[in-house]
This record gives sequence, structure tokens and C-alpha cells, in this order.
Amino acid sequence: MMIDTTPPILAALAIVLAASAPAFAEDAPPPAEQTPAEQTMAVHGQATLVVQGHDRFTSPYAGRNSLSPKAMGRETFDMTLYLGVRPWKGAEIWINPEIDQGFGLSNTLGVAGFPSGEAYKVGKSKPYPKLPRAFIRQTVDLGGEHQAVEADQNQLAGSQAADRLVLTVGKFSVVDVFDTNAYAHDPRRDFLNWAMIDAGVFDYAANAWGYTYGAAPMARPPSSIRADGRCGPGPSTFPASPTAPLWIKSSTSSSWSAKSRSVTAGMDSPAS
Repeated sequence: MMIDTTPPILAALAIVLAASAPAFAEDAPPPAEQTPAEQTMAVHGQATLVVQGHDRFTSPYAGRNSLSPKAMGRETFDMTLYLGVRPWKGAEIWINPEIDQGFGLSNTLGVAGFPSGEAYKVGKSKPYPKLPRAFIRQTVDLGGEHQAVEADQNQLAGSQAADRLVLTVGKFSVVDVFDTNAYAHDPRRDFLNWAMIDAGVFDYAANAWGYTYGAAPMARPPSSIRADGRCGPGPSTFPASPTAPLWIKSSTSSSWSAKSRSVTAGMDSPAS
């Protein structure tokens, strides 16, 4: 006669491990990341209102291009449509009709790092239309792992290869292609100050709003070479600048600003 001397706790543990072993073997690998359905067209929109102002301050060295020492408040407003369509595989056509209105403080003069990237030196008191962007973008896959592309402004949902060639032709901004910082790139989404958005990083051919016609071929990954060809703008609409810099000495001054933004998106149409 044999007597089992195994402690009850060890016996229970052995039963649990034996029962769970098949479950571990049958666990399926995590599902692969799903790519969004390829869009054939999309319509997005945005509206941004910026209100800024400052109190009266002392400025003994003020000139015509200085920040006015008088108390003032100014606002800017813009509303944009982002209309996109995919005419064939790898291609996207986008146009961005826009309505602008308003002025920056002191007609956007007198501050090196101007506090509003939404203000231009060509502001108007009444709303006026313009077309900042109208371009076609062709992407050629060169191989590698495919990555998901989410729907966004000027971007149709789908997928793209890690290695690819991208050619953009039409009217757009240099900083739409170069220096696309994810944290400080667009005053409508990120920082407002000119010195904190990419427009303050370098100078480039553009009209008064920062856009012009050109072609920009790019090879990805980002370590590859990028090239850009640009047409310079017509006669500048900026006011003439003095030959000597003007400085402002201020005291007991304060400033304030407010920003309001709303974004809507609709009619995102995936391929059937």
C-alpha cells in the first residue's frame, strides 16, 4: 500500500499549471495593425479667431514701424476649406479656398517675434477671399513596410510604403514640405508667436501670406535628399523699412491675447 505524501498546496498548483498549459499554447498572436480604407475624396474645414491687445506704455524712441505705445486691441479671423480628391492611385489633388479678415497689432509691426502668426501686413477690415494652396501630390511606392495614413487636412486616408518618392507641384508653402515640425508648425493648431512656428526658422520665396508656385520632389525615409524649385513673388506689398533699426523702451506695460478655433470635417468618402 502506497501513501501519497505530496502537500495539498503543491498538488493544487500542479493541477492549475497542467490545465493552463494548453491555453498558453493556443494563444493567438496579436492582430496586425489595420490600415484605414483608401479615400477617394474629402472635405475638411477650419475657422480661427484671434483677439490680442495691450495697455498703454512708455516708448520714448517710437517710429513709424514701432509698436504703438497707445492702448489698442486687434483681431484676425480666417476660415478655410480643404477640398481633396484622388484621381488615380497614389495621386491627390487639393485646393484650399480661404476667407481672411483683420489686422495684427500696429499693422503687424514693431515686434521681432510677433505675437500672432495669424496676422499679416496686408490685413483688411472687410473679409476677402484668397487661394493659398492648389496643388497635386503624386506618391510612388518604392518598397518596404506599408504604413497607415490617417485622414487630415490636405491628406487622404490610406496607406503608403516606408520607402517612397513624393512629388508636389502647384501653389503651396515651402514649410508645407520642409521643416514640418509636429509641435510648432501651424499657428491655428500650435503656438501663435512667429518665432515659435516654422515661418520664423528661415526665409524663403513667397508672397505676403507665405505661398508661391513651385515643385518639390522628396524621397523618403527622411534621411534622403529633398529638392525644391520656387518662383519668387511679384512686387512686395510690405511697407518700406527704414535703413536703421528702431528700438522700443517700455515700462509698466501689459498685454493680453485670446484665441478661439473650431474645426469641422465632413464628406470623407472612402473608396467603395
